[in-house]
Amino acid sequence: MNRRTSTTGFSVNRLLRFVGAIVACVAFLQATAISQTVYPNPSSVNLQTAAGYRILAGVSVTVGVGTTVQGDVGVSPGATVTNNGTITGSSHLNTAPAIQAQLDLTAAYNDAVGRTADATVASELGSTILGRGIYTSAAGTFAITGNVTLTGTATDIFIFQMATTLTANVGSSVTLTGGAVWSNVFWVVGSSATVDGDFKGVIVALTSITQTAGTSVFEGRALARNGSTVVGGVSVLPVQLVSFTAQGNRLGAVLRWSTATEKDNYGFEVERRAIANFESTIADYRKIAFVAGAGTSTSARDYSYTDANVAPGRYAYRIKQIDRDGSSAAFTEAEVAVGVAEKMLVLEPNYPNPFNPSTTMAFSIANDAVTTLSVYNLLGQNVMTLFNGQATAGIMYQVVFDASSLPSGSYVARLESGGQQVVRGMVLMK
Repeated sequence: MNRRTSTTGFSVNRLLRFVGAIVACVAFLQATAISQTVYPNPSSVNLQTAAGYRILAGVSVTVGVGTTVQGDVGVSPGATVTNNGTITGSSHLNTAPAIQAQLDLTAAYNDAVGRTADATVASELGSTILGRGIYTSAAGTFAITGNVTLTGTATDIFIFQMATTLTANVGSSVTLTGGAVWSNVFWVVGSSATVDGDFKGVIVALTSITQTAGTSVFEGRALARNGSTVVGGVSVLPVQLVSFTAQGNRLGAVLRWSTATEKDNYGFEVERRAIANFESTIADYRKIAFVAGAGTSTSARDYSYTDANVAPGRYAYRIKQIDRDGSSAAFTEAEVAVGVAEKMLVLEPNYPNPFNPSTTMAFSIANDAVTTLSVYNLLGQNVMTLFNGQATAGIMYQVVFDASSLPSGSYVARLESGGQQVVRGMVLMK
């Protein structure tokens, strides 16, 4: 009996060790697979002055009917632009800036094609998800049928090297996730490119580029060295938003946003919409501020705006970018809660203090109750009642004390709620 027990125990131990070895191998293989797909971040392709152009070509540029090109157009050594749509920027036809842009584009192209690829992937990119890195294909071409997802941060670089052609088919799309931006995606084409669908990135082609009329959005640049560029789809405003955040606090909200590049950016309108508060529910956005843009910039820019003294509630914020020609586009909204507080009796110090003639006070309460906030002089006389009614716990209320009719001196604010009270001193100086 003991012998059988010992044999069984030995077999179980061997089995456990065997299973453990399998688990360890699987974990190792998984870690190896993951490490193979996370490549060192390449340096960006430096376009230099070519980065200032939305469209660049060696022979000619053609803008289709109903097409709007946001930004500058350049041609060199050719000098032909056929404009059947709208070009919001300037056209440089074999001028000194266009010549220099082509020289810079040639240097950028040679740099990009000369880099060593991190991976050789299938020439069909549809239904794939790729991280940062340099990619090539055995066939020397890339095609997109369906959707390719590029995932990474705002600083991650994606470079696709093609010995010959790039073809983004009808209905195709390039999706950027995780904060990745189109100005860090480079399609380096050894001959010509044809794009349709929802395409993103900077095309640097040796010969020609054709953007068909079916292209719904083309977030990027079409830069051709030796051939022609034909644009037939819809282009976007020349401002690339990297991030937009809104953070609520007790008295308002702080908005921050960043751009990677800007072209003729007049500025940003800041808009607010009340989702729900104690005063109203507003369905539409309204402008609350304007923040000047950087004009034209190829480097990252940071912006911020503080929306102060906002009534408690939930709000949605967004920014609307305004181009110098009057074109505009609204960016995705962000929601915040303003005036959220701990459920406790608090009377914040008034601001400013001393003041003339008005100051702002904020308070919260521990439990839902009838609440009173009053101001007294040093004789104990009630000179003004600022709040008297049912209040809700967990909300930071704001009130304004306008002492225009009162003489200079010291005053005391007293908050009473649920049988408790708290006081604050303040000074009016006229």
